[in-house]
This record gives sequence, C-alpha cells and structure tokens, in this order.
Amino acid sequence: MKHLSILVVVLTCLLSGAASAIDTDAEQNGREGLEALRAGDQEKFFEHALKDAEGGLAEAQLMVASQYEKGALGAPQSNSKALYWYERAAAQGQPEAEVHMAEICIQGKLKPRDLPASVDWLKKAASHGSAKANDYLGDSYLSGRGVEKNMKAAIPYYKKAANANVVGAQVKLGGFYLTGNGVPADVNESYFWLYIASKNPAKSPYKGLKEAAEGIRKKLSPEVALEVEKRADTLIASFP
Repeated sequence: MKHLSILVVVLTCLLSGAASAIDTDAEQNGREGLEALRAGDQEKFFEHALKDAEGGLAEAQLMVASQYEKGALGAPQSNSKALYWYERAAAQGQPEAEVHMAEICIQGKLKPRDLPASVDWLKKAASHGSAKANDYLGDSYLSGRGVEKNMKAAIPYYKKAANANVVGAQVKLGGFYLTGNGVPADVNESYFWLYIASKNPAKSPYKGLKEAAEGIRKKLSPEVALEVEKRADTLIASFP
C-alpha cells in the first residue's frame, strides 16, 4: 500500500505545475495512467507508465524500474529490466534513481556488489539535492564503505543531511558531539541535534529520542538549554 501511495503522489506531481516541461501527449498519458490506477486497473497503469518511460521521462523510468523490481502494479518481476530503467533514470540525473543505484551497488542485488561505484552514485545524487545521499555518504566515510575510512570527512555530509531534516543524521551528530567522535565534544551541540531529532515526525525506528534528549538537557543550565532550543526551533521551522 505504501508503494502504491508513492506512485500516486509522483503521478499527481507530474500532472501539476511541477511538470511544465511535459508535452501535451505525455501529460494526457500520465492522466490516463493515474485514472487507471485509481480504478484498480494495474495493467493499464503499467502500460501508461512504460510509455512515459520510453518517452524519456526520468520519473516514469524510476516508477517502471520499481514496478519491475517488485513485480507490482501490473509489471512482471524482472531484475534485468528493473536495473535497465534505474540506470536510464539515473543517467538523467534523477536523484532518487541515483540513490537507488548506490543501494544496488552496496547490496549486490541486481548487479554485482561495487562499493566504489556506490560512492560515485551517491556523490552525483548529493549534487542533485538528495539529502538521503549525504547521509549515506557520511556512512560510507564513517565505515570505509567504498572509500578510505575518514571520520572527519563524514561529518560535513552528516551535517548537510541533518540540516535537510534527515533524522538519522541528526541522531548520529547528537552522538558524535556527545562523545567527541570526529568533532570536538560539545554537549550543547549534542542536545541541539537530539532535540531536533526528537521533534521529527519521521523519527521511527529511532526509539527513546525524547528521553535521550532530556537526559542531555540535564547536563545544561536551564538558561543554556532554552537558548539551544530556540536555535533548534528556528531550524525546525525552516523544514518543509
């Protein structure tokens, strides 16, 4: 069901002002595909999605790739076709497809494992605005996954992701500042990031964040804690 809802959202965006570059025929095709999906005709939806993918729409290529990978929504399961369309979308600079290519290279699911290639894809996705890619790049440098292990190099990527409201990066930064791992130990900054993470509606599967943040807060004076919270609330207010 989650997979279905994501596709509906993407198709709806394609039919909105965000898709001003789509020509009339492609827009009509997308509308008919969305109507078919809403009517429960998955095979017809897939036909329309595939037509848009073949026409060069990166978002449609990403959808078709996902459908082939899952064997869902009217598409037969096919790893080779999934990989083909992920590569087509990623080659156009579609950041979500680039991240997915990185995941494929890490997992070795649709093609042989290639960790250095995963880093290349993540850097491309990050350059195209993917906050998730920055978080993954932090992990790559933290663990030496496809690159030389370098904690100090990981921190800037985590900060970019955290400032874009990636809760995992916020949690990691909170821990790093508490222990002085890769950054100077700073209880204020630790509380700053854990406080933000605890307010994040997407914090699952991170449990106990509120309690962790409150535990750090006790290390600060009430006045300092309020100042940190004020600064954190300003950042939170800037998130979409």
